[in-house]
Amino acid sequence: MQGKKEHQPQLFAYVDVEKLIPTGHLLRRIDKVLDLSFIRAETKSLYCADNGRPSIDPEVFFRAQLLSYIYDLGGDRQLCEEVRVNIAYRWFVRLALEDEVFDHSSMTRIRDRLGEEVFKKLFERMIEQCKEAGLVTARRLLHDACSLTLVFPQKCRPFSR
Repeated sequence: MQGKKEHQPQLFAYVDVEKLIPTGHLLRRIDKVLDLSFIRAETKSLYCADNGRPSIDPEVFFRAQLLSYIYDLGGDRQLCEEVRVNIAYRWFVRLALEDEVFDHSSMTRIRDRLGEEVFKKLFERMIEQCKEAGLVTARRLLHDACSLTLVFPQKCRPFSR
């Protein structure tokens, strides 16, 4: 007999996102070695302490930038859309399933706020952590909406699985 699945959307679902991301997934391996505790301290002086609306967490921003680099996402719009629909990407940037995904225009504004030198310094420091863990090798990077040309370890795609 041919089966037929009746789709009844759930109003509420209890999901452990940790269980949805395989233990050997590339992003889990990167997350294990990535320590971004330095980012907030390095960017604090660029934000007003007591005025304006809260920004995207700088750690979330840099995690998203790393995703864009690793998976060669075409730009900020594509990055935001991929984070919206990919559970592993959401997990990596620390967004819960019910959290709104940041707007692509915010990514550009944050890069502008940081400036080339700060962005480059912090991004290189993240890549260095991956390099020290043996996850990457040398390659050149041109990043969307940023006129940087950085010499970096190769994208993380060649990881052995």
